[in-house]
Amino acid sequence: MRRHAVLALGFLLPAMAACGPRPDAGGASDSARSAVGSTRATAEAKDSTLQLDARCPGENNTFDCARVIERSIFAHDSVHAHRSGDSLVLMLANKRVRVLADSGEEAESVHFSYRGYLPTLGVHVVHEQYYEGSAFTLVSARTGRSRYVPEEPVLSPDGRRLASAIAAAGEDFTLNKLMILRGAGEADTLVLELDLEPKTFGFDRPRWVDDSTIDVTRVVPREDSPDGVRTPARARYRAGKWQVDTMPPRT
Repeated sequence: MRRHAVLALGFLLPAMAACGPRPDAGGASDSARSAVGSTRATAEAKDSTLQLDARCPGENNTFDCARVIERSIFAHDSVHAHRSGDSLVLMLANKRVRVLADSGEEAESVHFSYRGYLPTLGVHVVHEQYYEGSAFTLVSARTGRSRYVPEEPVLSPDGRRLASAIAAAGEDFTLNKLMILRGAGEADTLVLELDLEPKTFGFDRPRWVDDSTIDVTRVVPREDSPDGVRTPARARYRAGKWQVDTMPPRT
């Protein structure tokens, strides 16, 4: 598998324990507030200058980083999920489980790594590594149903919403996206409040200012800059809908 080009962030799940959509991968864990180049899950050539995430020091491909983070989580929380060989076992309500099994080889492969349980929403967060890129799945601890998000979600201060943002960075297997979801309480579902998919720019580093305001970095691709043109933007929830400053800056 190939390393995903969008860097993961160390602060993305502040509620985690101390420690296109694609088809549902099919399988099933909340702690507290809180990548792949030959057969199986070894990585392609590594770039020693790249630091993906403060939670996996020294790792420079997303699969290896995801497994380091998973081991750290399981060292503190083995109640909501655990690993059994190549399978990730998520605990659901009424002593049921959902099993996400690594499968396939090379271009058809998918590997699952645990990112934690969000008790305020009742969902497990799972990293999915593909041959080309990666994504995340939110799995209901009540029903086992899954919902795709493009990048590691960020929990709002009140624990009721999640934001997920990504910039394609020229990759044809990744879409620009900004998604915001809200928990629907007893309905045990996540309501999609915003699904923005700009064609000429993407988003990175979402940060909740308060429960209805998000600061995010807008990223416009530029041939002479691998990081693109990066400028601040803001999303606000007003009068029942999200309003986002989406005008791309001049390049």
